[in-house]
Amino acid sequence: MNCACAEVLYRLAGEMAGVDADTTVMDVCCGTGTIGLCFARSCKEVLGVEIVEEAVEDANRNAKNNGVNNAVFQAGQGIWTHTFWKRQVAHVLVGTFSGRAEFVLVDQLRRARGSKVVAVVDPPRAGLHQKALHAIRTSRVSTLVYISCDARAAAGNFLSLCRPTSNAHPGDPFVPSAVVPVDMFPHTRHFELAILFRRVSMVGLLEKRLQAVNAQGKVEEEDTKEKKEESVLGKDQ
Repeated sequence: MNCACAEVLYRLAGEMAGVDADTTVMDVCCGTGTIGLCFARSCKEVLGVEIVEEAVEDANRNAKNNGVNNAVFQAGQGIWTHTFWKRQVAHVLVGTFSGRAEFVLVDQLRRARGSKVVAVVDPPRAGLHQKALHAIRTSRVSTLVYISCDARAAAGNFLSLCRPTSNAHPGDPFVPSAVVPVDMFPHTRHFELAILFRRVSMVGLLEKRLQAVNAQGKVEEEDTKEKKEESVLGKDQ
């Protein structure tokens, strides 16, 4: 464990998230609660979700041992499916981001009491299940800090977060606004990425686009008018 760089990473996540006393922090894939507990003293509440029940027990124990009373961590039941020797093998686990477990995340998101909701996501290498991404996109989360140890594997998650609103991707999209690498694994090619995503309003984007088109149209109209006037002056001369 690279404790020194872990502290740098968690401090960075806090700075990116920009939490305040009226912010609810969603700690997604919270593990033993380390990241969420780092936020706890700076925000209104921390709500954590995790796939391993024993880790959630440790997270709540860590909160108690550190005198943190505004953090709650919860697990749910789910199914992960992966391919092994060209066969689909379903493993029933205590989890959050597969099967019906996404309802645990939805429930926690609905419980958020802060006027602002920020999500910090530190998932396994392959990233979040699509249903978890769906829950985040349709929630009040306005800012998301995604911590990834393999950006290539998680690229599908980034696309799902950023795709324009559609039936398959409801809710306003996010856009990446900052990316910072952290050298968690010295003398190797591997590193952790902290990526800041901010929610954007599709209506707002369309209005800005319309304003830009109208402004461009006015400029072109003025140019055309000036050219006509110059042409008339030229003929008069």
